[in-house]
Formats: sequence, C-alpha cells, structure tokens
Amino acid sequence: MIISDFQENVQQFGGINLRECYISFDSAAQIRDFVSLATRQPCPVRVQRDGFDTIATSIMSLFGMGLHTILCVVAPNVPEMADFFTQLSAYAS
Repeated sequence: MIISDFQENVQQFGGINLRECYISFDSAAQIRDFVSLATRQPCPVRVQRDGFDTIATSIMSLFGMGLHTILCVVAPNVPEMADFFTQLSAYAS
C-alpha cells in the first residue's frame, strides 16, 4: 500500500471525532491487505473518493475506486483505532 502525501485530519461529525488520511493503492494485493486490516478493526472504517463513500471491508467497491487514485480513509478517532492509523502511517512515502 502506498500512501501519497500522507496527511491526517481530525474533524467532528455529529458529536463524534473522525480521523482521516489519504491513501493510494498500486496493486490488487495492496487492496486485499488493506481490506484485511480494516476487517480486524473494532470500529467501522469508510473510504471516500469524489463523492462516493463505501465501507473499507468491501473489496469490490475499493477495486471500483481504482488504482493510483487518492482515497480518503475515515474512522472514529478513538484509542481503539490508534493501531490502525499507526499501521497506515507506516506506508507513508
């Protein structure tokens, strides 16, 4: 998984703090690995691109978003998700 210009933002939505970062996939294997990582999380993870929003565990939706495109990953900014974001940041370029 390649994360282009890794950025993180925290925003509040309906009283819930959400954390977001931007990623890009170079291969189907990277999408598969990301889905596996997202599946193991205690909170839902969303992926957004150009107004399209999907759950991060939907491998077919992520394939539909395409390779080499910037995707926004959004998840609750809670302590239980810290490891998830740490694992994503390890791919920062």
